[in-house]
Amino acid sequence: MERMGKRIWIFAVAAAALAWRAVPARAQETYGARGFYVGGGYFGSFVHGDANNVSPPSSFKNAYGNGMGVEGFFGGPLTDGISGQIVYGLDFYGKNGRDLKAHYGTGELKFEPLARSRFSPFALAGIGVAIAEFTPSGPGAVDDTNVSFTWTVGAGLDIFVRPTVVLSPEVRLRYLKDRNSVTMFPLEVGLNATFYVHLDE
Repeated sequence: MERMGKRIWIFAVAAAALAWRAVPARAQETYGARGFYVGGGYFGSFVHGDANNVSPPSSFKNAYGNGMGVEGFFGGPLTDGISGQIVYGLDFYGKNGRDLKAHYGTGELKFEPLARSRFSPFALAGIGVAIAEFTPSGPGAVDDTNVSFTWTVGAGLDIFVRPTVVLSPEVRLRYLKDRNSVTMFPLEVGLNATFYVHLDE
């Protein structure tokens, strides 16, 4: 995970350097146009919480380890500096024969106070549904699939490498719950790529 984290930040620094040289103007073309965006990314996921569905009960990290995840999203501008997006995320964890897959579907608002800048910091927040599929091991362990409400908050930096192509280092916190009401808070750190499509009149 440490090696993956270093690679993510190396890519982010490289994207910043490329953006500085490749985008001669600010991002008015993207934010001033009607249209939408699609994208996806790769994350490392680190969880704080308990895993009481294993025997004996343990911390989540000791039971399942750290994980990795992917996400895809679709969205578009709502007003200047605010976008709406639909996000699907999938996290994988596994250790000592135990597995967990966590699916997330969220509707989110993305806030960019410097939306017309080449380097645009952002914050996001959203709510939705999560499905946690646990496959524990050990004496007395049982499979556990749970559907629950979820929320997420996050922040990052949009880096325009082209007027319609963006790389974004991002960190986000999620909420996950099993059927025994045990709550977990996956912290995800990763890199997204976004592609804008203009629908100019």
